[in-house]
Amino acid sequence: MTNMTDRGWSSGLVQGESAIVAHYSKKVNTTALEIRTGMTDTDPIFKLCDYFGVARPNEPRPRSHGWKPIWECVVGGLRAYRALQEMLPFLLGEKLKEANRALEFFSPDGYHLGRLGGFDIWPEDQFPLRKRGPYDRRASSAAKERHESGVAEA
Repeated sequence: MTNMTDRGWSSGLVQGESAIVAHYSKKVNTTALEIRTGMTDTDPIFKLCDYFGVARPNEPRPRSHGWKPIWECVVGGLRAYRALQEMLPFLLGEKLKEANRALEFFSPDGYHLGRLGGFDIWPEDQFPLRKRGPYDRRASSAAKERHESGVAEA
């Protein structure tokens, strides 16, 4: 982002509409930092993609239950790491805490070797607003049981 106005605007959108997440790639056994921002309005998403230097989405992602499709800006790896660094002074509360943890956890290129999930990086006891859904709880419980029984993960 070229100036403080761009950083401030992007930070406001990330503060309210984004998730700071981890994405695992089995092919290279690496977990990448990602910033995912989704909205039904294309203009802010396109502007954010431009600021982050990533391609604009070609089409929205459909959603179930009759909800409107959502347009997403996804930035990962080094770009996500650098974007968080630039936006850090503008973030507040839990989002600031999540961003600081991401910058501390991921290497300066935005990656971490191995398979790690979000709750490995942002533990529930330290990040109570990152709630697990029913699917996440089942998957997490199964992984925990495998780990405790000594069964290796695929």
